[in-house]
Parts: sequence; C-alpha cells; structure tokens
Amino acid sequence: MIDEKLVSLLQALGFSRYEGLAYLALLKKHPATGYEISRLSGVPHPKIYETMPRLLEKQAVLLLPGEPARYRPQPPETVLDHLRQSFLADLARAQMALERWEITTPPPSPALLTSGEEILKEAETLLLTAEKRVWIQGPASFLQPLDGTLAHRRRLGYPFEIHHSPGEQVLLWAEEGPVITASWSDSPSGMCGSHSALQALARQAFPTAAALKPTLPSKHPAPPPDPIDLFAHPLRRLQ
Repeated sequence: MIDEKLVSLLQALGFSRYEGLAYLALLKKHPATGYEISRLSGVPHPKIYETMPRLLEKQAVLLLPGEPARYRPQPPETVLDHLRQSFLADLARAQMALERWEITTPPPSPALLTSGEEILKEAETLLLTAEKRVWIQGPASFLQPLDGTLAHRRRLGYPFEIHHSPGEQVLLWAEEGPVITASWSDSPSGMCGSHSALQALARQAFPTAAALKPTLPSKHPAPPPDPIDLFAHPLRRLQ
C-alpha cells in the first residue's frame, strides 16, 4: 500500500502524483516492467508509459538493457541530492536574473511655478526643511525677501551658500533634494522638483556641488543639460 504522505512530499519536490506513485512502487519491487509498476502503483496502464520517461529525465530511475524494458530506482539519497543540486542551480540563476533586473519608474514631473509668490514660498520651504547644504543663486531682489528665512536657517546651524547673480536667473538646490529654477523677471516663472536634469543643472552651476556624487548614478548617464535650453524649454527637457 502506497503511503500518501510520501506521495505528497514527492509532489512538493516537483514530482507529479503518477511519478511519485511509480517511484515508490519501484522502491518496493525492482527491477520491474512498466506493466508491473502500473499494477503495483495503481497508475493507469496507458499512463505508466508517459510517466516512466519523465522519471528518467528526473534521474529518479534507471532503464536496464534488454527486452522487455525494465526499470530500477535510483537510491532515495541520490534522488534527493539531484533535486537539491537542481534547486540550488535554479536559485542561483534566479538570483542573478533578479540582480540584473531594474525596476524603473518614470521621474516625477516638476511642479510649475507661475508667480513670484509661488517661487518665494517654495524657496522658503526648501530652506526651512533641508538639513543638508543648500546652494542659492539669484539677484538681490530675490534674495532680500528671504533674509529672515536665511537668518533662521543660520540659527539652526544648517549650512548654505549664497551666490549673487546680476541677472534674472534663480537657482536653489538642497543636497540630495529638490531643485528650484526660475526666471526672476517682471513676470517670474519657474519649476521645482527632483528630476535628474534639474539636479545636473544645479551641479553644473555650483562649483562646490560639482564634486558631489549623485545619490543614484545612472549606468548610462546622459550628458549634462544645457542651462540655457533648460530655461528656454523647461518641459521639453524634462518629459
């Protein structure tokens, strides 16, 4: 009588039910023909001739020479060792495949800033929340409204650098954080975000930031974006 628990264990190791029944029957009586294995195991006679070739592929049985075809089981320790080696090989292949697999997500779209108030609000939020170094570049008319926020940041002991600019270009970057870039003109506008193109622009603009390594370097980094093109066509470069 076949032990159903053993059949279930073999099924958990990759055997079909018929394969498990045939192998266990063959352990009890061997060598044996397909007809004898079918009678001892309960595997239907037409199915035994489909089952035995699969057991040969699993290296669980041996086909003996001569006619009629007779089979001998491999010892259980040999079968289990083969299953173990096969599992470890599959595991190693899966590990290598998963390590090569990159889950990519589209970069977040930058937020558009359409007024001076929005630009100053984003700048204040960045200055009050970023604990690492912040680089700031802009004209005096932009920096003056931030005097109080900068003084508060100084009291907190958070580092920052100010680069005065005679033009209209505004640029703020928090290390490993968001970038604000804007045109501080009669109709101020700009954008804020952590897109890689914005961060590349910031690294290019601030000499002390250029030496910092990107947090998540690309395997195939794109060339640094042209600051002029980025300001002139902000969405084209970030889509």
